[in-house]
Amino acid sequence: AVTRHPAYRDGDVAEGDVAGDLALARLDPPATPTRLVRPICLPGPAVRFPPGTNCTVTGWGDIRTAGQCQPGTGTGASLGWGGC
Repeated sequence: AVTRHPAYRDGDVAEGDVAGDLALARLDPPATPTRLVRPICLPGPAVRFPPGTNCTVTGWGDIRTAGQCQPGTGTGASLGWGGC
């Protein structure tokens, strides 16, 4: 089952408008843990990170470069908490 963020808007949205562009997937049956497949721990809503904490974000989807769209490209970056 896939649960979309309540603010997600399907269809044509303005460039750079990614409000609610998030979904969680529940696998049935659950994935079997391997060297490459592991669960992640997410912080609770009350958790606050001190200034200077490095965060990692990842994504999977479309990347636009000079008007071209590259679907299915996995990406990742490390950034400070202020950039989240």
